[in-house]
Amino acid sequence: MMRRLSRILSVLSLLLLMAANCNPEPEPTPTPTPPTPPTPPTPTASVTFSITGGGPVTQTTDGNASAEFSSSGGTVSVPFNATVAWTASSSATWCAVSPGSGSSGSASITLTIAQNETYDDRTATVTITAGTAKRTVAVKQLAAGGLQVSPLTIDVPYGGGEYEIEVKKNVEYTITVSENAKGWISVKGTKGLTTEKVGIAVSPNDGSSSREGTLTFKSSAGEATVKVTQAMDESFSISPSQVELTA
Repeated sequence: MMRRLSRILSVLSLLLLMAANCNPEPEPTPTPTPPTPPTPPTPTASVTFSITGGGPVTQTTDGNASAEFSSSGGTVSVPFNATVAWTASSSATWCAVSPGSGSSGSASITLTIAQNETYDDRTATVTITAGTAKRTVAVKQLAAGGLQVSPLTIDVPYGGGEYEIEVKKNVEYTITVSENAKGWISVKGTKGLTTEKVGIAVSPNDGSSSREGTLTFKSSAGEATVKVTQAMDESFSISPSQVELTA
């Protein structure tokens, strides 16, 4: 009986072993890899001014801007929008720009213009670069007012004559003859272009003494005075018979 039971257990063990070999454990299911998110497209580089009226800076029809300042200079803000990081620079030291760079979005730069002490207008270009995009601000500053007159003294013989006064200027001006000389000094008008020649006429001196008058050149930049001195006729003399003596 025991032998028979042992054989039965052996048969069952064999059957279990065979069943295990016929049905192996399943392989673990691999975890799926999540999909890679798409790379966002690179924004198109652009710079767009957002300038309103009423200041020295105006937007031009081509999308750029221009600014004009007096000789005294000043400071102004220039607003714009950039789709990518940007930099700003100036072509002239007298036209300073800050800040020199920034990130994308709404921004502005400040232009600081120094005083122009020269007698010539001057220009500069401010460039904003954002990637491949560029915009410019054309800056113009007016010259300092100037009026130079030469000579400042004219000596005229008693017989009078016509003379020229050189005027270098970049402003409008007026000429005034002093009251005591309006009868014998007259302005003949201007000649020339950039450097003007002002002609004057001096009448003969019929008096018994030298005389003096002035011409005043006046402008917004200041004034200059030319002194005209005319000699008397040296041949003029008084004979004793012309002198009446009184007791």
